Amino acid sequence: MTRYTLHVPLQLNDGAPVDADTLATIESDLLDLAGGFTATEGIGAWRGNGGHVYREPVRLYHVDTAEPDAPELLAALASTVARWLDQEAVYLTAAPLATQLLTPVPA
Repeated sequence: MTRYTLHVPLQLNDGAPVDADTLATIESDLLDLAGGFTATEGIGAWRGNGGHVYREPVRLYHVDTAEPDAPELLAALASTVARWLDQEAVYLTAAPLATQLLTPVPA
């Protein structure tokens, strides 16, 4: 199993917020691709040319899957998100993962 994390900025380069419809489309694509996701919000920072530090709100979409075509499909989605949001790049990470699905213990 691999955990993929797609880092989606929540504001455009001009500071305007990413609209809810775009986020809903990203989430729908993730559901179609992996069957589910977990989203968390945070602040990302990166240093641009000339040393300027940019800080922005981000939403991290975590997807756990063992599907063999997931790397290519998620990379394509990340590239599409970068285009939609007019970004130079969108960060996508992948890490091996051990998982357990635990059910309640009877009382």
